[in-house]
Amino acid sequence: MRVGESLVPMTPDQLRRIFEEGGPDFLSESATPAIDGQNVIDLLDTQTFYELQQKKYPADRVEILNKLQREHLVTEQPDGSYVITNLGALLCAKRLHIFGDLARKAPRVVVYDGTGKGQTILDMSGAKGYAIGFAGVITFVASHLPQNEIVEKALRTKIKMLPDEALREVIAMH
Repeated sequence: MRVGESLVPMTPDQLRRIFEEGGPDFLSESATPAIDGQNVIDLLDTQTFYELQQKKYPADRVEILNKLQREHLVTEQPDGSYVITNLGALLCAKRLHIFGDLARKAPRVVVYDGTGKGQTILDMSGAKGYAIGFAGVITFVASHLPQNEIVEKALRTKIKMLPDEALREVIAMH
């Protein structure tokens, strides 16, 4: 490769990145071996998937599987079986730990003591896919943020210091 006026050899990492550019992307790779349609429904939270889209849950399993294929969450094999893609598992898994190495990509929340990272109070990893477990992550984080208490007319109310909308945006960006 050229650096300034001279040519220098590429490192093995640079070469590997260049050669991998033409390969399949990570999200379209298989997260499972070939399984039947019922196992797809058992592993992915299709009910919540439809609720998030504000759509009625179909009674027909074939219709559900077709929708998952259109969204690239599963791929139908020539023999009629299905493969859940990494995208499907990461978004809709009921239990991410079932998908092997994808479990280490689960959402993670760390609560530190004070402003430094020296003392950890809590380190929690999510169990569900990103889309399916997103509301739970928001609730969990919100419960660990400071709150103000206001007493009016002998009633105590807690006021969040950060609105849920702002919290949702911050978490979604990361």
